[in-house]
Amino acid sequence: MEKKKQKTFDDLEFTTSPFSERDEQAKLEFENGYGVRVTNCDTYNPEEPDLLFRIAVTKDDRMCWEKSLPIVTIAGECSPEQVTEIMKQVQELKRNPLKEGDK
Repeated sequence: MEKKKQKTFDDLEFTTSPFSERDEQAKLEFENGYGVRVTNCDTYNPEEPDLLFRIAVTKDDRMCWEKSLPIVTIAGECSPEQVTEIMKQVQELKRNPLKEGDK
């Protein structure tokens, strides 16, 4: 069975945040029910590779606060490469039903 190609930072499509016209955000959901929400404080420009991002893990399109996950669920000041690394870790998570207190 062929392994599916993992999504990376380059697959994110940034749009203006509903919370601030200065911020942009991207959301991506994966087949395992988890996803990521990535935001920046300035408009992303590929010619500005030093721009940093915040990334949060989501589950079923809600912020994920599961204490049992083996990865960081919120990280700030990430490079595009670090965002990709977290995205890959999220895609490798097994789908677990929400437990009481993990919402």
